[in-house]
Amino acid sequence: MDPKPPLPPFTPETAAQKVRLAEDAWNSRDPNRVAQVYTEQNVLLQSIDKHLPRF
Repeated sequence: MDPKPPLPPFTPETAAQKVRLAEDAWNSRDPNRVAQVYTEQNVLLQSIDKHLPRF
């Protein structure tokens, strides 16, 4: 799977765009579309994040 724009490094505008695209895919409830916005790195970061302390 090739990465889709916007690509890092992100500006505040492109970061917001990337989040909106992921939210739109998730809200579509289409499993194929949702899977396209999640990479192995996303899954790894989410698994690490759940073990970090909250302040």
